[in-house]
Amino acid sequence: MGPLQAVRLALATLLVINSAVSADECQPETWRLRALRPGDINCRLSTVTEPKVDSKTCAFLANKYHTTVDTFLDLNPGLDRDCDSIEPDTRYCVEGCKLKLLLVYEPLRASNGLCGPDNGNATCVGTDKQCCNKITWKCGDTTYV
Repeated sequence: MGPLQAVRLALATLLVINSAVSADECQPETWRLRALRPGDINCRLSTVTEPKVDSKTCAFLANKYHTTVDTFLDLNPGLDRDCDSIEPDTRYCVEGCKLKLLLVYEPLRASNGLCGPDNGNATCVGTDKQCCNKITWKCGDTTYV
């Protein structure tokens, strides 16, 4: 067996062993997006704490991101109010809000055929005539005359 064949055999062996081992290793986690519900935190910005933290870290992060300690603690309900439970190298929410209730906005339908700003911003969508004429403010087949 020549040196080139030995290298090819070694690479082929590594390929077989590597593919057999990789099936047993940790597989990536797939996260499913879930709709927010009342009471959920809608986090818009987060940050990771430094390797060294203490009870003053909450105040430091609140100040750094121009918020209050109370707001920071509200955005991170897993933290104690005295901030002793904050963890190093951990992601925390620094900007967002707690959803109080979800409103479903249903637009005003132009059931009488009148639409637009002169008629309470009623929409023609969902009626037999889908377009709001911008001159007459009546539902029709086009936005023009």
